[in-house]
Amino acid sequence: MAQWGIKPAVPMSEEQFRLWQTLVESRTGILLQPTRKLFLETCVTTRMRELGMEDYDNYYERLMAGSPGSSEWVALTDKLAV
Repeated sequence: MAQWGIKPAVPMSEEQFRLWQTLVESRTGILLQPTRKLFLETCVTTRMRELGMEDYDNYYERLMAGSPGSSEWVALTDKLAV
């Protein structure tokens, strides 16, 4: 019997968190304190699931390859600005 449901967010390593924290701050001005790590994980993981992606590093590279005004960046920013 298949299991269904929403998988929990994959934890970010501290290094990944710092990388994402820097990217979000530089592109949006949103400051994410370490206490907001779970929030960031949830937002990023939600967007990754919508795209069928499971790896923070691959998604990060995808965002870095596009411009700050790309539709993908806008979609992620919408989740972060809730």
